[in-house]
Amino acid sequence: RFDAGASGREKEGYLYIRQTKKIGHRWAVRWFVVSNGTLQWFKKWKTLNPKTNVPLEQCSIRVSQDPLIFQ
Repeated sequence: RFDAGASGREKEGYLYIRQTKKIGHRWAVRWFVVSNGTLQWFKKWKTLNPKTNVPLEQCSIRVSQDPLIFQ
């Protein structure tokens, strides 16, 4: 969803993340926001404090063999 209005958020929406557990892997849905050169993810949409802030200044995106995954 594009929302660069009053919130200052450039992009936001749900993405799946792969979580590693002691017994295999699991996919979880998380709310992500790209804002002011950082990627933030939240456990839920209405959560105020992000779980992680990732600076995007020197990041790149690589295409995966799987069309549903980017790295």
